[in-house]
This record gives sequence, C-alpha cells and structure tokens, in this order.
Amino acid sequence: MKDKPYTVEQEQIARFAKAMGHPARMAILAFLANQESCFFGDIHEVLPIAKATVSQHLKELKEAGLIQGEIETPKVRYCINRENWELARKLFTTFLGDCQCKGITAPFFKIIVRSSTNYDYYINFKVELEMEIKVLGTGCSSCKALYETTKQAISELGCDATLIKEEDLLKIMEYNILGLPALVIDGKVVSAGKRLSLSEVKELITK
Repeated sequence: MKDKPYTVEQEQIARFAKAMGHPARMAILAFLANQESCFFGDIHEVLPIAKATVSQHLKELKEAGLIQGEIETPKVRYCINRENWELARKLFTTFLGDCQCKGITAPFFKIIVRSSTNYDYYINFKVELEMEIKVLGTGCSSCKALYETTKQAISELGCDATLIKEEDLLKIMEYNILGLPALVIDGKVVSAGKRLSLSEVKELITK
C-alpha cells in the first residue's frame, strides 16, 4: 500500500476548513472568540442562525476541535478551544502566506460578523493576500505600456492583486509626483517618470 500523499498539516487544515465552511459556523466562532468565558444559553437568540440548525453546526465545530464543552441541552456550556484555535491560526497563516508573492508583508485584517443584536464580532488573522497596485497616467503611450507590463508581471508572479489604471488628474496630483507614468503599490509610490521593464516591475512587487 502506498503512503498517503498528504501531510499531517494538510489533513488538519482541511479538517478545520471543512468545519468552517459555512457562514453560520463562522458567526459562531467569531462570537465565541470574543467571549471571556464559556457561553451559556441559546446562541440562536444572539446570532442570525436558525434554531433547528444550531446543534449540527456546533457538532461540526466540536468534532473539528475548534470548540469545546457541552453542546447538548440541558447542560449547554461551550467555548473556543484556545489550543486548537491557535493551531488553526498558525496553519492558515502559513498556508496562505506561502501563496503570497515573495517578500510581501502580511498585516492583520479582520473578519467582521454582524449579529442580529447589532454587535460586531471580530476574528483577527495575520494574513493578507491581496495587494492594490495603481498605474498613474493620463493615457500616454508610456502609461499604457506600464499598465500592460504591470498586468503581465502580476500574472506571471501569481499574485492576488487588484490592478487599477488611474487617469484622473486630480487624484494623480494627490501623490505629489513630478513625472508620469507612476507605479503605486499599497498606497506607496515606488516609481515615477520612468518606463519600467517587466523585470523591474516584478522586483518592485516582490520587494
């Protein structure tokens, strides 16, 4: 018999991902992650989840090890499994981080879940896949060329990035640059007044 082609980490992250693969379960996790102690009561009363489905969602999360405690009535008392929560955080951060372009810093972002009680619950992850790249120009040949070159660089690098062609002169002036075309990555001007080669654009993206 051949060895299984999957690592322990791949199997574990798949288990977590499967359990989290429903918006109701994400809402439950977000809510519990912000509690200082275990939750008592009917969670469907504070979250937009049908009462009939709560038991199944909690069962999936508990079997995956993301929550712990009693999920069956009448002794309902459960909370986040902090140890596995941290494990999931590390696994997802590593996995998603490996998919980024080399050298891109991964800042924190928040998943926001709004409940029926108008409270916002947050889950913080140190993962950020999408970059915002702008090509500033007024439509000249060099501006168009830089846009196409940047588009090609993103495709070849396999980056998850939003590419924007900015031709509004008033918005361009906000960057206080002296020449066009210009390249802006995540709000920072990295090149201005120069027609960049494909390799130069790639280097700026992965720098």
